[in-house]
Amino acid sequence: MIIDECHRSGYGRWKKILEYFKSAVHFGMTATLELDDNIDTYAYFGTPVYVYSLGQGIEDGFLAPYRIHKIYMNIDKKGGLFLNNVASDGADLERQKEIADYLDKIYEKIKSIKEKVQFQANQLDEMKESILNEVFNHDKSN
Repeated sequence: MIIDECHRSGYGRWKKILEYFKSAVHFGMTATLELDDNIDTYAYFGTPVYVYSLGQGIEDGFLAPYRIHKIYMNIDKKGGLFLNNVASDGADLERQKEIADYLDKIYEKIKSIKEKVQFQANQLDEMKESILNEVFNHDKSN
């Protein structure tokens, strides 16, 4: 039995499935073997038979190099951005404000597109009604 994302296999239904097929050979695969919030993957599957690291994958050209950009912000329940009290967490407030402004611009563009699409949909509804009225009224006059 091949179990992809085996670090999640000790939870809920997956655990029951593994227990049901306990007589089968369990072959676990994961890219996140040692996360703190996972079950003890080593305890269930044993020591890894083969390990291919992220660094090796990048070096071999199979994975893209990456950069981490931390963004500190608070988001309220409605999706609003609040940058207060994040400077103490190490946030660059100027950069955060630039990002918030950028996100506001994207939101406004999306809202504008939504309004245009809604307008066009309403126009199409009116045209459809006009065409249907023309067709059915025409049929009635014949």
